[in-house]
Amino acid sequence: MALTFVKVPTKPAHKTAFATTDVVPAPQTAPTVLHKVLVEPVVEQPTDIQTLTQEFIALYQKYEQYEVKELVSAMDKIKKQLSAYANETQDDTKPVVFKCAAGEIEFSERSKVCEITDPKALIEELVEKFGLEVAFSVVNIALTPLRKILSELELKKYSEEKPGHRTLKSVRPAK
Repeated sequence: MALTFVKVPTKPAHKTAFATTDVVPAPQTAPTVLHKVLVEPVVEQPTDIQTLTQEFIALYQKYEQYEVKELVSAMDKIKKQLSAYANETQDDTKPVVFKCAAGEIEFSERSKVCEITDPKALIEELVEKFGLEVAFSVVNIALTPLRKILSELELKKYSEEKPGHRTLKSVRPAK
């Protein structure tokens, strides 16, 4: 808290009584006395966005401090090796546990993956059963393979660009 000195008059600056002639007496100046007044500083509360930004920067600094990026990368590499070993040597329908003196790591049973082996036949059947509009409303066309075989100009005939998501460019903590 800060102390601020303000001038406070000890008596009114002028009298408010009126004479019968409705003439107001001239204001009188009174001696002033300095009084100590406590002034609370105005502290602005951060907005929700400022609070989220502050939390993110704090977490990011911890992330950088402990070299989490490198740790996660190393863990992912080892996890892939262990998973590949489990896929090659263990039953697909049962969980796998690797044990050592430091503890254990458990992998789930292998998930089931469904792939369309004949997309042309599937689309033909969908068109025959439901019509072209319904058939293409349930089909998702991937752009990456199309970009390999069509030029941008050809692709623009059949597509439209919309705003996508944002990516994090940088984090600059205050110094």
